[in-house]
Formats: sequence, C-alpha cells, structure tokens
Amino acid sequence: KMTSLEAIFRTQEIDHVDLLKLDIEGAEYPSILSSPPDVLRRVRTICMEYHPMYADELCSKEPLFAHMAAAGMVCTFDRPDGGGYGLAHFHMQENP
Repeated sequence: KMTSLEAIFRTQEIDHVDLLKLDIEGAEYPSILSSPPDVLRRVRTICMEYHPMYADELCSKEPLFAHMAAAGMVCTFDRPDGGGYGLAHFHMQENP
C-alpha cells in the first residue's frame, strides 16, 4: 500500500518534518512529483537515493530535482553512482 506525503501530513496532523529519508527503489518519482510545493515546504531536509526509470522519460533526476527546487529546496549534495543511480540531499531555503 502506498500513500502520499500530502495524506501523511493531513491524516497524522504533522506540521513539519526535520528529516525525510527516501530509499524507495524508484517510487521517489511518484512520491515527490505528486507532492505539491506547499507540502514539500514542510520538510526541512530530504536525503534520498534516486534510480533510473527507463519506462518513462520523465523519470530522471532532472524533473525530480526541478520540482524540489520549485518548492524552494536546494540540492546541497548529489553523487551520481552511474547508470542513473545516485544519492542526493536537499535542504529547504529559509524563505522560499
């Protein structure tokens, strides 16, 4: 079963999260890309592993990183491991 970040914040009545760690084997794309900017702004830091998703050209790190940047997150670490895999850290700007 999957749920969205938006639903977690709403149903658990969570105001903000200091650290969100994502190691979800390709599900980082639907998880992050379906999260509205106002939801992402409630997360201070995201540490994640990203994976290549060949079935859909939208599933590369570029649209994922762009979506997070549009919400005000800054990539402070990106280590591509080759073949579309990598690790990245994002931090919310103080005033996005």
